Amino acid sequence: MRPLMAALKAVSDETQGVAGLTILAMAGGAQARIEMVGAAGLRHSLLISTDPDNRRFEVEETQYFPLSGDRASYLHYFGTAEEVLQFSLQLIGAQIAIQQSAARTPA
Repeated sequence: MRPLMAALKAVSDETQGVAGLTILAMAGGAQARIEMVGAAGLRHSLLISTDPDNRRFEVEETQYFPLSGDRASYLHYFGTAEEVLQFSLQLIGAQIAIQQSAARTPA
């Protein structure tokens, strides 16, 4: 988990100014959490950890849709830290793109 935590901490440091994005990754921690809040209160979160035997990574993905009150949860398994990082960065990148798009749209 250490290399993954270090990478997520670096991403957190680089994205501190992105509205609606919070990355909590402690260097010596056993879990990381990524929270993304979008328009109208849409919430998307990832809880990253390893399985009890430390053989694979687990990512619990949760989405909340406030307009309908619906929730969706998914459990993803990855064999390497690189796969977890790629999956996480895709979602973080989408959050950044949405925020930049909203900032450019005239009110």
